Amino acid sequence: RGDDSLVRSRGDDSLVTSRGDDSQVTSWDNCDSWVTWRNSDVEALIDEYQKNTCLWDPDHPKYFDRGARKAAYRAVIARLGPTFSVEHVKRRINAIRTQFNQEKNRIN
Repeated sequence: RGDDSLVRSRGDDSLVTSRGDDSQVTSWDNCDSWVTWRNSDVEALIDEYQKNTCLWDPDHPKYFDRGARKAAYRAVIARLGPTFSVEHVKRRINAIRTQFNQEKNRIN
């Protein structure tokens, strides 16, 4: 279909705009700015987040090291670009986790 389909999801201040395969998520974060997450941005975010295990693995020796975690977030942002902040990244990861868990619970 030729028009944009817009969806507002519950519990998440985001707006999904879809045009064929090129969908984007625009979200309002508590950073005083709108951020548009393209599919390629989300894929890059997931790749970088996965590489920086100190951000998500509590068994990692630097998981509780604030300095190491800040450096890891800076590495993620360096890959994404200057448009994104640590707050943007944290909120998008939280939204991805929430969506994953909701889908997983539907299966079970």
